[in-house]
Amino acid sequence: MEIAVRLRTRIREQVGLPITVGVARTKFLAKVASGVAKPDGLLMVPPEGELAFLHPLAVERLWGVGPVTARKLHRLGIATVAEVARIPETELMEILGRASGRHLHALAHNRDPRRVRAGRRRRSMGAQRALGRGSRSPEELDTIVVALVDRLARRLRAARRVCRTVVIRLRFRDFTRATRSHTLLEATAKTQVILATARELLAAAMPTIEVQGLTLIGVALGSLEDEGASSWRFRSTASRPQCSMRCSTTSATGSDPPRSPERCSSAATRASRYRSSPIEGGVAPDRLAP
Repeated sequence: MEIAVRLRTRIREQVGLPITVGVARTKFLAKVASGVAKPDGLLMVPPEGELAFLHPLAVERLWGVGPVTARKLHRLGIATVAEVARIPETELMEILGRASGRHLHALAHNRDPRRVRAGRRRRSMGAQRALGRGSRSPEELDTIVVALVDRLARRLRAARRVCRTVVIRLRFRDFTRATRSHTLLEATAKTQVILATARELLAAAMPTIEVQGLTLIGVALGSLEDEGASSWRFRSTASRPQCSMRCSTTSATGSDPPRSPERCSSAATRASRYRSSPIEGGVAPDRLAP
Protein backbone atom coordinates (compact mmCIF):
# COMPACT_ATOMS: atom_id res chain seq x y z
CA MET A 1 0.00 0.00 0.00
CA GLU A 2 2.87 2.38 0.82
CA ILE A 3 4.40 1.70 -2.59
CA ALA A 4 1.11 2.59 -4.31
CA VAL A 5 0.82 5.84 -2.36
CA ARG A 6 4.41 6.81 -3.19
CA LEU A 7 3.88 5.95 -6.86
CA ARG A 8 0.79 8.13 -7.16
CA THR A 9 2.47 11.01 -5.36
CA ARG A 10 5.65 10.79 -7.41
CA ILE A 11 3.87 10.73 -10.77
CA ARG A 12 1.60 13.63 -9.82
CA GLU A 13 4.62 15.70 -8.72
CA GLN A 14 6.86 14.85 -11.67
CA VAL A 15 4.36 14.53 -14.52
CA GLY A 16 1.33 16.39 -13.19
CA LEU A 17 -1.10 13.59 -14.03
CA PRO A 18 -3.34 11.49 -11.79
CA ILE A 19 -3.07 7.71 -11.94
CA THR A 20 -5.23 4.95 -10.53
CA VAL A 21 -3.66 2.06 -8.65
CA GLY A 22 -5.19 -1.25 -7.67
CA VAL A 23 -3.59 -3.49 -5.05
CA ALA A 24 -4.50 -7.14 -4.64
CA ARG A 25 -3.04 -10.62 -4.17
CA THR A 26 -3.29 -11.52 -7.87
CA LYS A 27 -2.40 -9.56 -11.01
CA PHE A 28 -5.91 -10.02 -12.38
CA LEU A 29 -7.66 -8.67 -9.31
CA ALA A 30 -5.23 -5.74 -9.01
CA LYS A 31 -6.13 -4.74 -12.57
CA VAL A 32 -9.86 -5.03 -11.81
CA ALA A 33 -9.41 -2.91 -8.67
CA SER A 34 -7.61 -0.27 -10.72
CA GLY A 35 -10.49 -0.18 -13.19
CA VAL A 36 -13.08 0.16 -10.45
CA ALA A 37 -11.16 3.01 -8.80
CA LYS A 38 -10.80 5.12 -11.97
CA PRO A 39 -10.32 7.91 -12.82
CA ASP A 40 -8.14 8.94 -9.88
CA GLY A 41 -8.11 6.53 -6.99
CA LEU A 42 -6.33 3.92 -4.94
CA LEU A 43 -8.10 0.68 -4.06
CA MET A 44 -6.68 -2.22 -2.07
CA VAL A 45 -8.56 -5.54 -1.94
CA PRO A 46 -7.64 -7.51 1.20
CA PRO A 47 -7.15 -11.30 0.80
CA GLU A 48 -10.13 -12.10 2.99
CA GLY A 49 -12.41 -9.87 0.93
CA GLU A 50 -11.42 -10.87 -2.59
CA LEU A 51 -14.54 -12.75 -3.65
CA ALA A 52 -16.83 -10.33 -1.82
CA PHE A 53 -15.33 -7.57 -3.99
CA LEU A 54 -15.19 -9.53 -7.24
CA HIS A 55 -18.46 -11.41 -7.38
CA PRO A 56 -20.95 -8.48 -7.49
CA LEU A 57 -19.14 -7.00 -10.52
CA ALA A 58 -20.46 -7.28 -14.07
CA VAL A 59 -19.14 -10.13 -16.21
CA GLU A 60 -17.46 -7.53 -18.44
CA ARG A 61 -14.91 -7.00 -15.67
CA LEU A 62 -13.49 -10.45 -16.31
CA TRP A 63 -10.37 -10.36 -18.44
CA GLY A 64 -11.28 -11.83 -21.82
CA VAL A 65 -15.00 -10.99 -21.79
CA GLY A 66 -15.57 -8.75 -24.79
CA PRO A 67 -18.85 -7.69 -26.43
CA VAL A 68 -19.44 -11.06 -28.13
CA THR A 69 -18.85 -13.18 -25.03
CA ALA A 70 -20.84 -10.74 -22.89
CA ARG A 71 -23.84 -10.99 -25.21
CA LYS A 72 -23.65 -14.77 -25.15
CA LEU A 73 -23.62 -14.81 -21.35
CA HIS A 74 -26.39 -12.22 -21.08
CA ARG A 75 -28.64 -14.31 -23.31
CA LEU A 76 -28.27 -17.08 -20.73
CA GLY A 77 -29.17 -14.70 -17.90
CA ILE A 78 -25.58 -14.45 -16.63
CA ALA A 79 -24.77 -10.85 -15.71
CA THR A 80 -22.37 -10.95 -12.74
CA VAL A 81 -19.10 -12.64 -11.89
CA ALA A 82 -20.84 -14.52 -9.08
CA GLU A 83 -23.19 -16.12 -11.60
CA VAL A 84 -20.22 -17.21 -13.70
CA ALA A 85 -18.57 -18.68 -10.60
CA ARG A 86 -21.66 -20.79 -9.83
CA ILE A 87 -21.52 -22.53 -13.22
CA PRO A 88 -19.48 -25.78 -13.20
CA GLU A 89 -16.33 -25.56 -15.29
CA THR A 90 -17.48 -28.28 -17.68
CA GLU A 91 -20.71 -26.44 -18.45
CA LEU A 92 -18.87 -23.16 -18.98
CA MET A 93 -16.55 -24.93 -21.41
CA GLU A 94 -19.57 -26.18 -23.36
CA ILE A 95 -20.97 -22.66 -23.54
CA LEU A 96 -17.78 -20.74 -24.41
CA GLY A 97 -15.34 -23.36 -25.61
CA ARG A 98 -12.64 -25.27 -23.76
CA ALA A 99 -10.03 -22.52 -23.40
CA SER A 100 -12.40 -19.61 -22.67
CA GLY A 101 -14.49 -21.70 -20.27
CA ARG A 102 -11.49 -22.75 -18.20
CA HIS A 103 -10.07 -19.23 -18.27
CA LEU A 104 -13.24 -17.48 -17.07
CA HIS A 105 -14.02 -20.16 -14.48
CA ALA A 106 -10.58 -19.64 -12.93
CA LEU A 107 -10.84 -15.84 -12.94
CA ALA A 108 -14.34 -15.92 -11.44
CA HIS A 109 -12.76 -17.70 -8.45
CA ASN A 110 -9.77 -15.30 -8.51
CA ARG A 111 -7.33 -17.99 -9.60
CA ASP A 112 -4.49 -16.32 -11.46
CA PRO A 113 -1.13 -18.15 -11.22
CA ARG A 114 0.89 -15.49 -13.06
CA ARG A 115 3.81 -14.24 -11.00
CA VAL A 116 4.95 -10.63 -10.79
CA ARG A 117 8.36 -10.41 -12.41
CA ALA A 118 10.51 -7.59 -11.08
CA GLY A 119 13.46 -6.11 -12.91
CA ARG A 120 12.11 -6.50 -16.46
CA ARG A 121 12.64 -3.36 -18.52
CA ARG A 122 10.41 -2.22 -21.33
CA ARG A 123 11.45 -2.95 -24.90
CA SER A 124 9.89 0.14 -26.49
CA MET A 125 8.70 3.67 -25.79
CA GLY A 126 6.66 6.09 -27.83
CA ALA A 127 4.87 9.41 -28.05
CA GLN A 128 2.13 10.66 -30.34
CA ARG A 129 0.08 13.73 -31.14
CA ALA A 130 -3.46 14.07 -32.43
CA LEU A 131 -3.76 16.56 -35.30
CA GLY A 132 -7.50 17.06 -35.66
CA ARG A 133 -9.29 17.12 -39.01
CA GLY A 134 -7.48 20.10 -40.55
CA SER A 135 -4.67 19.71 -43.07
CA ARG A 136 -1.02 20.13 -42.08
CA SER A 137 1.86 21.24 -44.26
CA PRO A 138 5.02 19.13 -44.52
CA GLU A 139 6.84 21.78 -42.49
CA GLU A 140 4.27 21.57 -39.68
CA LEU A 141 4.50 17.77 -39.62
CA ASP A 142 8.28 18.00 -39.49
CA THR A 143 8.08 20.35 -36.51
CA ILE A 144 5.82 17.89 -34.68
CA VAL A 145 8.18 14.98 -35.43
CA VAL A 146 11.14 17.01 -34.15
CA ALA A 147 9.33 17.64 -30.84
CA LEU A 148 8.31 13.99 -30.46
CA VAL A 149 11.81 12.70 -31.21
CA ASP A 150 13.42 15.21 -28.86
CA ARG A 151 11.11 14.13 -26.04
CA LEU A 152 11.77 10.43 -26.64
CA ALA A 153 15.53 10.82 -27.00
CA ARG A 154 15.68 12.67 -23.69
CA ARG A 155 13.73 9.88 -22.00
CA LEU A 156 16.01 7.31 -23.61
CA ARG A 157 19.19 8.95 -22.35
CA ALA A 158 17.73 9.59 -18.90
CA ALA A 159 17.04 5.86 -18.61
CA ARG A 160 20.57 5.09 -19.94
CA ARG A 161 19.17 3.06 -22.81
CA VAL A 162 19.65 2.87 -26.58
CA CYS A 163 17.33 1.89 -29.42
CA ARG A 164 17.73 -0.04 -32.64
CA THR A 165 14.37 0.55 -34.32
CA VAL A 166 12.58 3.80 -35.18
CA VAL A 167 8.86 3.64 -36.01
CA ILE A 168 6.37 6.25 -37.17
CA ARG A 169 2.67 5.60 -36.69
CA LEU A 170 0.07 7.31 -38.84
CA ARG A 171 -3.72 7.56 -38.67
CA PHE A 172 -5.51 8.90 -41.72
CA ARG A 173 -8.82 10.75 -42.08
CA ASP A 174 -10.71 7.56 -42.91
CA PHE A 175 -9.39 6.02 -39.65
CA THR A 176 -7.04 3.63 -41.44
CA ARG A 177 -3.64 3.30 -39.84
CA ALA A 178 -0.13 2.68 -41.11
CA THR A 179 3.27 2.14 -39.58
CA ARG A 180 6.73 2.50 -41.06
CA SER A 181 9.90 1.37 -39.33
CA HIS A 182 13.63 1.33 -39.88
CA THR A 183 16.17 -0.84 -38.05
CA LEU A 184 19.46 0.94 -37.47
CA LEU A 185 22.82 -0.72 -38.01
CA GLU A 186 23.91 0.32 -34.52
CA ALA A 187 21.88 1.02 -31.41
CA THR A 188 21.81 4.71 -30.49
CA ALA A 189 20.39 7.34 -28.16
CA LYS A 190 21.49 10.29 -30.30
CA THR A 191 18.70 12.70 -31.17
CA GLN A 192 20.06 13.56 -34.60
CA VAL A 193 20.34 9.93 -35.72
CA ILE A 194 16.82 9.12 -34.54
CA LEU A 195 15.45 12.32 -36.08
CA ALA A 196 17.10 11.68 -39.45
CA THR A 197 15.54 8.22 -39.53
CA ALA A 198 12.08 9.50 -38.57
CA ARG A 199 12.31 12.18 -41.25
CA GLU A 200 13.19 9.59 -43.88
CA LEU A 201 10.18 7.50 -42.91
CA LEU A 202 7.87 10.52 -42.91
CA ALA A 203 9.14 11.66 -46.31
CA ALA A 204 8.45 8.21 -47.73
CA ALA A 205 4.87 8.36 -46.41
CA MET A 206 4.12 11.91 -47.65
CA PRO A 207 2.50 10.86 -50.97
CA THR A 208 0.00 8.76 -49.01
CA ILE A 209 -0.54 11.53 -46.44
CA GLU A 210 -1.26 14.07 -49.19
CA VAL A 211 -3.97 11.84 -50.62
CA GLN A 212 -5.58 10.52 -47.42
CA GLY A 213 -4.94 13.32 -44.93
CA LEU A 214 -3.56 12.77 -41.43
CA THR A 215 -5.23 12.98 -38.01
CA LEU A 216 -2.52 11.50 -35.78
CA ILE A 217 1.23 11.01 -35.93
CA GLY A 218 3.41 9.12 -33.49
CA VAL A 219 7.02 8.08 -33.07
CA ALA A 220 8.15 4.95 -31.25
CA LEU A 221 11.58 3.59 -30.42
CA GLY A 222 11.94 -0.18 -30.29
CA SER A 223 14.45 -2.92 -29.53
CA LEU A 224 15.63 -1.01 -26.47
CA GLU A 225 18.79 -2.14 -24.72
CA ASP A 226 20.77 -0.96 -21.74
CA GLU A 227 23.46 1.54 -22.63
CA GLY A 228 26.80 -0.21 -23.07
CA ALA A 229 25.23 -3.67 -23.21
CA SER A 230 24.71 -3.60 -26.95
CA SER A 231 26.91 -5.94 -28.97
CA TRP A 232 26.71 -5.21 -32.68
CA ARG A 233 25.95 -8.05 -35.00
CA PHE A 234 25.37 -7.66 -38.69
CA ARG A 235 22.05 -8.95 -39.91
CA SER A 236 21.12 -9.13 -43.54
CA THR A 237 17.89 -7.26 -42.78
CA ALA A 238 19.63 -4.45 -40.91
CA SER A 239 20.85 -2.71 -44.05
CA ARG A 240 17.34 -1.93 -45.26
CA PRO A 241 14.32 -0.31 -43.62
CA GLN A 242 11.50 -2.51 -42.41
CA CYS A 243 8.21 -1.00 -43.57
CA SER A 244 4.65 -2.07 -43.04
CA MET A 245 1.32 -0.57 -44.03
CA ARG A 246 -1.27 -2.29 -41.86
CA CYS A 247 -4.70 -2.81 -43.40
CA SER A 248 -6.60 -2.18 -40.18
CA THR A 249 -9.42 0.28 -39.62
CA THR A 250 -11.06 1.58 -36.52
CA SER A 251 -14.38 3.38 -36.65
CA ALA A 252 -15.47 6.13 -34.29
CA THR A 253 -17.43 3.52 -32.35
CA GLY A 254 -14.37 1.35 -31.84
CA SER A 255 -15.54 -1.49 -34.12
CA ASP A 256 -13.31 -2.99 -36.78
CA PRO A 257 -15.12 -3.14 -40.13
CA PRO A 258 -13.62 -5.55 -42.64
CA ARG A 259 -11.36 -4.16 -45.32
CA SER A 260 -11.92 -5.19 -48.90
CA PRO A 261 -9.14 -7.18 -50.62
CA GLU A 262 -8.79 -4.31 -53.09
CA ARG A 263 -8.04 -1.78 -50.33
CA CYS A 264 -5.58 -4.08 -48.59
CA SER A 265 -3.84 -4.68 -51.91
CA SER A 266 -3.74 -0.93 -52.50
CA ALA A 267 -2.16 -0.34 -49.08
CA ALA A 268 0.46 -2.99 -49.75
CA THR A 269 1.22 -1.40 -53.13
CA ARG A 270 1.66 2.01 -51.52
CA ALA A 271 4.02 0.55 -48.94
CA SER A 272 6.17 -0.92 -51.70
CA ARG A 273 6.06 2.24 -53.81
CA TYR A 274 7.14 4.54 -51.03
CA ARG A 275 9.65 2.25 -49.34
CA SER A 276 12.32 4.39 -47.70
CA SER A 277 16.04 4.14 -48.28
CA PRO A 278 18.77 3.85 -45.62
CA ILE A 279 19.53 7.17 -43.97
CA GLU A 280 22.42 9.24 -45.18
CA GLY A 281 25.51 8.71 -43.11
CA GLY A 282 24.71 5.09 -42.24
CA VAL A 283 27.58 2.59 -42.05
CA ALA A 284 28.08 0.70 -45.30
CA PRO A 285 27.92 -3.12 -44.84
CA ASP A 286 31.35 -3.64 -46.42
CA ARG A 287 32.93 -1.36 -43.80
CA LEU A 288 31.51 -3.12 -40.78
CA ALA A 289 33.74 -4.96 -38.36
CA PRO A 290 33.28 -8.73 -38.36
